[in-house]
Amino acid sequence: MDRTIHRRAHPRLNLGIEAKFISLDGPETVILQDLSATGAKIQLARDEPLSKGILVWMDYEVFGDILWRDAFLCGISFDRPISNSCLVATRAAAPGLIKDASLSTARYAKDFVSGYRS
Repeated sequence: MDRTIHRRAHPRLNLGIEAKFISLDGPETVILQDLSATGAKIQLARDEPLSKGILVWMDYEVFGDILWRDAFLCGISFDRPISNSCLVATRAAAPGLIKDASLSTARYAKDFVSGYRS
């Protein structure tokens, strides 16, 4: 019996922060669910095919290929690893970014209910 435990090569940060994914179809706001040096998991707002693009969050951007997709979630493999300093900065900023995203969502919902359109 094979008792090999399969582990990822790089640890992942669980985030849940707002980001952008820019493909040939244009930019789309996404939720960056998790991030590692070599890839990420994002949540999309639409269920349309994607193959590659640029993931942008904070002051960082990286090109990657979509490796898997399950409805609105997909996994991205980066064309080159991101730096440890990028991961550390993202981890440090994430709590504030999550709070800001929650406020933006609440503001959007309130505006939607009141009929205000930006």
